[in-house]
Amino acid sequence: MKRKPYQEPIERGIIDAIWMRGWITGFELLKIGAWKSAKPVPLLTVNSEDLIESVTGSALDAISEFRHVDVTSEVVDWGRWVEAAATAIGRKPSSGLLRLSGVGFPTATAILAVVAPGAFPVMDKWAISEVFEVSPSEASRTKWHRSIRYGEFTQFLAGNAIEFDAATLNVHERDQILMNRAMQRWGK
Repeated sequence: MKRKPYQEPIERGIIDAIWMRGWITGFELLKIGAWKSAKPVPLLTVNSEDLIESVTGSALDAISEFRHVDVTSEVVDWGRWVEAAATAIGRKPSSGLLRLSGVGFPTATAILAVVAPGAFPVMDKWAISEVFEVSPSEASRTKWHRSIRYGEFTQFLAGNAIEFDAATLNVHERDQILMNRAMQRWGK
């Protein structure tokens, strides 16, 4: 699929600056949101810089132990991984990244995938449809948007190098393969 100019991967320099600073700026959040989907961008603009700093700083703190982890090649404590992801994303709309206007579960996972692509994939309706063998419309239902499902999804991606025909791909690169495969299959 042909990408739009705003869907190019986020530059390594931006990711390094995010980690050095300890939070994501409003502009960086807009870049990440647009990279995932242009749909949340208008809503992302209503978040204050202070709220973005606070929420994204807490999310980065929650996942910091996984910043340099490659779940495809390292032993992972999946219980700790799920807890870190759940804390970063939020267990309900009033917590974690979900506190931000314009950030739903898929965008929250995209934020994690951008800042730690070796440990966190994007879990959207397309990739869910491939892993859990459901239609994209079923996959968009919120019952799939749970940290335990995100853990199952990530473990599937991490443990199936043969499925992806390349053991060197990180977990985020693998989610992109599934997303593209599903989009082709379902005609997007």
